[in-house]
Amino acid sequence: MSTEPNAKPFFQEWLEKLQQESWQLELIVSGIVIFGLFSGIDFLQVNEHKIRSFTDSTTVSGELLFAGTMTIWASMYISVTNLIVHILIRSLWIGAIGLRYVSGNIDYDSLNYAPNIIAYYQKKIGSFDDYIEKLENFSSIIFSYTFLLIFIVLSLLIFGFFAVGYINLVESFTAKLGGWGSNVEGILILTFLLLSLLVALDFLTLGLLKRIKNKRFSAFYLVVYRFYSTITLSFLWRPMLLNFLDKKFTRRLFILAVPYLIILLSIYQTEFVAVPYYPNLNNTDKIYMGNAANQFAFNHYYYDDERVKPGRGIRRKGVIQQFSLPSKRLSGSLGEVFIKGLPRDQYLLQGQDSTLFSLEPEGVRNIFQEFKEGFTEGTTKYKGSYEERATPYQENFKKIRAILEKAVLLKIDGQPIDPNRITCDFYNHWDENTKGLLCLFPLDSLSTGRHYLTVGRVKTKRKRVSPLDTTYYTIPFIYERRSGYEAR
Repeated sequence: MSTEPNAKPFFQEWLEKLQQESWQLELIVSGIVIFGLFSGIDFLQVNEHKIRSFTDSTTVSGELLFAGTMTIWASMYISVTNLIVHILIRSLWIGAIGLRYVSGNIDYDSLNYAPNIIAYYQKKIGSFDDYIEKLENFSSIIFSYTFLLIFIVLSLLIFGFFAVGYINLVESFTAKLGGWGSNVEGILILTFLLLSLLVALDFLTLGLLKRIKNKRFSAFYLVVYRFYSTITLSFLWRPMLLNFLDKKFTRRLFILAVPYLIILLSIYQTEFVAVPYYPNLNNTDKIYMGNAANQFAFNHYYYDDERVKPGRGIRRKGVIQQFSLPSKRLSGSLGEVFIKGLPRDQYLLQGQDSTLFSLEPEGVRNIFQEFKEGFTEGTTKYKGSYEERATPYQENFKKIRAILEKAVLLKIDGQPIDPNRITCDFYNHWDENTKGLLCLFPLDSLSTGRHYLTVGRVKTKRKRVSPLDTTYYTIPFIYERRSGYEAR
């Protein structure tokens, strides 16, 4: 005999019972998630330098990763705030239940208030049971609302990564089609983006396009909608969204998500400035004060021993900027400065010598790519003796180094250092294995005291060989004329 007729009522009864007991699970999940979010925020702050090394890129992937990182920051702040509010409201709800057990309902008559005050309270509050129910409903809604926003943010990130992969795939495919491949590429990418904007418009208007009753349009849009729903995994949280939109209060709450996010970010980014006539050396990238703040201040970003302090593990106070000195105190006859490698350096190299090729493939690498490259290297890609295979790569290596070395200009106290007395070699800095050049320059003519080091970098704009431009950065350092001096 089939048990299907009784299965659904049993499941509904189980859900009803689970609803009543769900507050325990909510508190447990909220506590675990809050702990995890605070750990995640701490992780992002500690590893901010790693994230910037990826996002400091002119490629679409780097820009997307930067946007994704900012989105993750925003979602973390939203989650922490919402779940703390949820725990507070749920705690108030538990306290109200305990109070009801002791004192029962509200006895307005015993309060001996004026009749109009009593009428106001009875209208706004009602019975104590009504108050407990409102707390229960709001707690459950804010809990669900939090995780709905998190999954929406995750879908946005997934779409972004899918879009980058799609664009790269189209570009690699159309590159084989010849001259008319660019037209096909433009059509495919533009179609993808326009359809995604169509779905985004429908989402932001809470289903405006779904309300169009035209059968042809609804049939077309349903195909588009299902495609983007699949690639973003939004079908996982779609039932929750529909359940939010079918009630007036929850629909308003969802509409307020964007202004709520703006307000929340503005609160987290608010700070109090107690000494306004002193510069904030953590924010010297502002165009109106950046160069002056670097030149007339010992900014810890530019000194290795100031940027990273030993402690329990490593306490990091910043990331390598354009360049870095070992310390703000130098001595001896020879100084060194680390010049950080930048993604846009490739455009300078390509403009100077079109025969150059990259020493490593750009972008994300994994174990499968390394295995494939190693397998290919041992079979058909490279032929001939070891010397025959190694020579072109060694020559390419030397040419890249020579061009980058010439692109470095150094001055001390405004006086240019003879380029023939500057030597630069490739170097992986111990601070997170950052790639760049380690350049040596003479100090033997300096007097003891404070001096200025100016580092100039020749650069070109993205994918443009000319005009070349030089950007200068100036920082102070202290020179002591005694060998063997160790920076404190």
